[in-house]
Amino acid sequence: MDQLQVRADTVAFGASITACERGSQWEQAVSLLRAMDGITVHRDVVSYNAAVSACENVGQWLAALQLLDAMGAATIHPDAITFNSCISACEKGQQWQVALVLLQLMYTVGPHPDLISCNAAISACAQCSEWRVALWLLGLAEAPNGISFSAAISACEKAWQWQVACSLLQEMQARHVRSNVIACNAALSACESCGEWQRALVLLAAMPALSLTPDSITFNAALSACACEGEWQLALHLLSLFADERLGADDISYNSAISACAKGDQWERALWIFSNFESQSVRRDLISYNAAISACARGRQWRRALQLLGAMPAESLEPDEISFNAAINACCKGQGAALDSSSGADARSAPS
Repeated sequence: MDQLQVRADTVAFGASITACERGSQWEQAVSLLRAMDGITVHRDVVSYNAAVSACENVGQWLAALQLLDAMGAATIHPDAITFNSCISACEKGQQWQVALVLLQLMYTVGPHPDLISCNAAISACAQCSEWRVALWLLGLAEAPNGISFSAAISACEKAWQWQVACSLLQEMQARHVRSNVIACNAALSACESCGEWQRALVLLAAMPALSLTPDSITFNAALSACACEGEWQLALHLLSLFADERLGADDISYNSAISACAKGDQWERALWIFSNFESQSVRRDLISYNAAISACARGRQWRRALQLLGAMPAESLEPDEISFNAAINACCKGQGAALDSSSGADARSAPS
């Protein structure tokens, strides 16, 4: 009967800790675990894992490691779930080096790491743009899956390694690993970050052949790539695809389209997109105004630029340095255009 009571208490505490884990209440989870020792209730690996997982959910990597250390002091052997949760906590806390130490411990003293362990470590490297280490870990994985490759490609994206990212996509196909939208989006974003707009569009066009449906992140990355190079016609086409694919364009979509038109010297189109925000139930932000004012500057539309600058407070937006510089630029170019026009008129009216 006593053994049943102890078991019941252990299960009850374990259930309570799990409830805290699911509610992201990591401090309460740790407190409950410590309370078990105070009332001589047996703590087991399941109880510890629930508490470690609670810490992992909110990125409390140091607390997770303290629990891992406490398990050793209590002669409770951590399992793969324990280590995987600790590595994931390090990922969320951007502690890639600590994640590697934990993975090394698994290789040397056990338990032997599984694919989840490797994927968590790769993701930790991705969070910190450590793309070379991520690729090394990818090579260690016995049978990398889509998650493995997606994390490695994400690491390359953050480090602006677009060529490596695209190579990894090709490697996925060569190894018959099913591609996924996350991996494609990461590679596409890598191309966008490096100004490789043509490559980004190639990836977008290739997705249907891979049985992948582009999402809003895909289109926004492609839009942004076009915006960087002033490819306004392509940007407007991509914007129209949001409706065709039944996706909701957001402020990022419209801001990119405005920027593309601005850099393509299409100020009228830029202002047309800017004016359509409300009809699409999208709120204009500081980036929207700055892009529109910049479009006016390139088009020497100084009056419109000043009107936009003056309209910002009504939308609870405060102009920043970019706003003022763009407006000043518009005024300078507008004044220059006026002087050129005046000089031309004077020349025509001068007696010969």
